[in-house]
Amino acid sequence: MSVRFPSFARRGLGVGLDLPWDGKTGFGTSPRGDVLAEPVRTYFTRHAHAWSHAFVSWQPRDRAAPRLADYAPAWDDLFSTLPPEVPRALHHTALNLASLVPTDRQPLLDFTSELCERYQLKWVNEDVGFWSVDGRAVPYPLPPLLTDDGLAATIANTQACQRALPVPLVLEFPGFSDGASVVMGRLHAYDFFRRLAEGTDAPVTLDVGHLLSYQWWRGIRGEALFDELERLPLSHCFELHLSGCELVGDRFIDAHHGSLLEEQYALTTRLMERCPNLRAITFEDPRLDERGELTERSARSWHRLQGLVAAWQGKADAPRHESPRPPELTLPPQLRPIEAALGDTLHGGVPDFPAELTVHGEAASVQAVHRMVLERRYRGTGGLREWYPRTLAAWLEAHPTDGALHELVARFCASDEGSRWREHGLGCSLEEAFFLFFERAGIGDPSVREEELLGAVVRALAVTPGARFVHPPQLWPTPAGVVALSQGLVLHAAVNGQYVRGPVTPLIASLLRGESVEFVATRYAVPRAEVTLVHEQLSQRGLLALG
Repeated sequence: MSVRFPSFARRGLGVGLDLPWDGKTGFGTSPRGDVLAEPVRTYFTRHAHAWSHAFVSWQPRDRAAPRLADYAPAWDDLFSTLPPEVPRALHHTALNLASLVPTDRQPLLDFTSELCERYQLKWVNEDVGFWSVDGRAVPYPLPPLLTDDGLAATIANTQACQRALPVPLVLEFPGFSDGASVVMGRLHAYDFFRRLAEGTDAPVTLDVGHLLSYQWWRGIRGEALFDELERLPLSHCFELHLSGCELVGDRFIDAHHGSLLEEQYALTTRLMERCPNLRAITFEDPRLDERGELTERSARSWHRLQGLVAAWQGKADAPRHESPRPPELTLPPQLRPIEAALGDTLHGGVPDFPAELTVHGEAASVQAVHRMVLERRYRGTGGLREWYPRTLAAWLEAHPTDGALHELVARFCASDEGSRWREHGLGCSLEEAFFLFFERAGIGDPSVREEELLGAVVRALAVTPGARFVHPPQLWPTPAGVVALSQGLVLHAAVNGQYVRGPVTPLIASLLRGESVEFVATRYAVPRAEVTLVHEQLSQRGLLALG
């Protein structure tokens, strides 16, 4: 059976953009709902006619399970700016193809299929790596486990996604960014990637910066950076990616800032000559100014790429590569402990790797994860500093030299409470994990900690009612949302998408907790009719507990 290349007849140069939900460089909100940020709208409207194709990176809108209805307003707005004749694709960020644990991807794959069908996407692409580890987010996708078992797991994951998607899945060579990547195993990454492509009949994307980053990580410099290309699956290559990279001292940084290195142009030229099935060359994540135009550095890179691609576009196409379909594989057993050890390592805990497994780059990656946790912000609710202002003030009073909160976050990430946090899949929210850490450490006033926890979590559920984290025990469900009462009898409620907070009387607190009208009337010596009226008002507002 032949490699399942995307339906893309002509060679050309396109653009790929990451679209976070930040209101500036991706999606934001307006009185009419979720919309495309104005600079991106302007850029697409003015320049898309010059592109042979375009892809956009999917970023989670919130912590809920993805539903087309939640994403359609913003994505409809996005694709209304792209001429229908321009082929479009999706860069995924959640398939997690290197995962070592059994994962139910079906809801995500169903959602992805709906995106493909609604927006007529031609292919789905993802970097082969860990986009989350043991259910916890990472700041930069990590390379796969470079062992035979890691390869078998990645093949099994890839085949499961291929079977479920209505369009080709294009595998991207992962990055090895110094200071962000942990590299495990001894297989040469080029060999790993070739065997993966051949084992799945998959088309591939060769990210030029990622290839260079791997050779640079190995200590290779100069002309030797371009050696060993024959070890790559060149006949499977459908697309090249070029994103801004830079050298800082002796570190190779996959910066995505729109400015390309000379080495990237040189390697692109070599790959254009050696990849017979190459169709798409993509300038990834150019930087835009507030007017929706390329910044000066990005414009220079774009025009330089246009010159390189022009000569290549006129060459004749080669016949498609064919290879036999291999047998389907299942996830190798007993790999979960390795992923759990990697998760502990990244958060500064005590890892438990097998003695024979080589691991490199842990220290810098721990710092990167700590920065990510400190800066983590969720749509509509902020992050650590917004959740716990008074508790953090108590921490700083006790630790006056930790103004940047680096010590706090390092201790949290290495703690048992920090290990309970799960960003992907059902688990403890980051808000509650910090609360449990503060509580065990005795930071601040207990009543303040509780109020800040309830405010943070209930506000999050008002913004994202379907958030996939386990609710703290202080919350209980109501027909319209969730409710919590602090020890100080302050109500926190998320009802019908609104956050409600305020003090309540003991009588109202009793009704909110589910006590009967008769019991409350007797307990507080209040006429039953008055208690019944209060009960009805609470019920009408959706504040009474289910059952």
